[in-house]
Amino acid sequence: MELVKKALLIDSNPGDARRLEELVAAVDGNGFSLEWVESFSRGIEALDRDEFDVILLDLSLPDGNGIHSFITLKTRVPEIPIIV
Repeated sequence: MELVKKALLIDSNPGDARRLEELVAAVDGNGFSLEWVESFSRGIEALDRDEFDVILLDLSLPDGNGIHSFITLKTRVPEIPIIV
């Protein structure tokens, strides 16, 4: 049984998201999936409905509060690593 790694990308920049999706896709058979959401609120919704192994967080989200967004996520899901 192959273990699929799931990452949640919370980033308002579609160009950055596309680049990361391309990098993930370029690694053939990596068993890694990336879900992209464009706002902090949608990131919270994604965490409520699914499980993730890592969160990639942009601190300059239109509906985020910089480092406070990180603190909110770390408090909500302390077991998930967050990369800023």
